[in-house]
Amino acid sequence: MAARQFREDLYFRLSVFPILIPPLRDRAEDIPILARYFIDRFCKDLKKPALGLSPQADEALRLYLWPGNVRELQNSIERAVILCETTDIQPRHLSLEAGADQARMASPWDLLNLAGSLEEASTRIHGEFERHKLTQALREARGDRQLTAARLKITHRDLLTKLDLHKLD
Repeated sequence: MAARQFREDLYFRLSVFPILIPPLRDRAEDIPILARYFIDRFCKDLKKPALGLSPQADEALRLYLWPGNVRELQNSIERAVILCETTDIQPRHLSLEAGADQARMASPWDLLNLAGSLEEASTRIHGEFERHKLTQALREARGDRQLTAARLKITHRDLLTKLDLHKLD
């Protein structure tokens, strides 16, 4: 729309019912469910006996940040099913990036961009926090803006202003 490649009202014509799907790293509770589904599916497809997931592998899956989202999880499980020679998938079968599981356990301050002056860093981090909080609140309210505003204890008008500011439509 900003590049004027299509009609300005097209987004609003298509955006009748927004569906916000957070990244897999923000839905750790879904990882074991998806992993079990993929294990069962690939065991069936590859005609292998049913496999389990060791507690260590389960923990590795939960700690990994999943930059490739569900597709990366699917590929990792498929590789594990192919490589697994025992009854349980182990962390070595998952082939997750070495040390990637440590990122989730790192201090949150290590993950923030603190470059620049105090004012610049504060402004940037406040903006990132506000954007994340708005996204989370919208997701929890299933896109209901009135409910989102109420839960955030701000006016509906302030919510709309913030959504516009952060380009969260």
